[in-house]
Amino acid sequence: MPAVPLIVQELQADCYSGSWFAHIARGESDTLSFSDADIRSGLIDTALSADPVGTTPDIQGAHGAGFDRVSAFQDGFVLGTEECATYATTFPTITEIGFTPDELATDDPGDVSYADLIVDIPADLNAYWQSNLSSFTPITLVPFTGPAPTCGAVDMAANTNPLALYCPDTATVYLDEAGTQSALASFGDFGPGYLLATAWGEGVQVGLDSELVGEGRVLYSDCLVGVWAGSLPTQLTDARPLAISAGDLDEAIATAIALGDNSAADDLRGDAFAKVEAFRTGVLGGRDGCDNNFGTTG
Repeated sequence: MPAVPLIVQELQADCYSGSWFAHIARGESDTLSFSDADIRSGLIDTALSADPVGTTPDIQGAHGAGFDRVSAFQDGFVLGTEECATYATTFPTITEIGFTPDELATDDPGDVSYADLIVDIPADLNAYWQSNLSSFTPITLVPFTGPAPTCGAVDMAANTNPLALYCPDTATVYLDEAGTQSALASFGDFGPGYLLATAWGEGVQVGLDSELVGEGRVLYSDCLVGVWAGSLPTQLTDARPLAISAGDLDEAIATAIALGDNSAADDLRGDAFAKVEAFRTGVLGGRDGCDNNFGTTG
């Protein structure tokens, strides 16, 4: 049996932590109880205990990226201690990566400017979904300031994505520039990337004739964000001039948590746990994972 790397041992501990949280959340303790807010705090604490961005998993003392640690926590919470025990023999997927030499040569490794991201990310989303879904209609991005633009009979104010508003009448995403720039400052470039990709996810669902509504529809789009993010290479290529960078998946996790409902009972956009679970399902399981968990096919 191969030696279990330290980083896998750390992720296994996160998994067992998740199983303990679930035990309390199910009301199986005589002394403790956990609310939705407590579970959200558990996710946040796990994400915040991530390695510094740019750490590689092979170095001494690596504990895992935020995405990997939250994934392990959710494995334990959802699947229990039996799943955690398998980590010793079937190592979990580790997404943690370091910066490339080209990134390290820049002033802000891993992040791109607002001007670049609103061009590069929509272009890649269109190219990816056109290549993988024949019924997908390419989307045009239109940044705006002030009140949201109108979209025929669609109530744009009811859009569950607060910054990137999808208009099905014209296959347009209207992007709130001020809010998006604030998200970039708060979360890094994959914060706005997540918002844009969820709006494109709505376009994908239109192409699929999805009958999902409400929270289920939002969570399917969260999963589709993961599908796209998981498809990104770690190096720029001629075929794919957009790549995932160190810390991007962690930024996506932070954005998903921030967007989540305060309570699982709200049933609007999904609580933080559900949104993160949907996103990582897409990253690790692809479209099949989304379809199997959320029920949309096409």
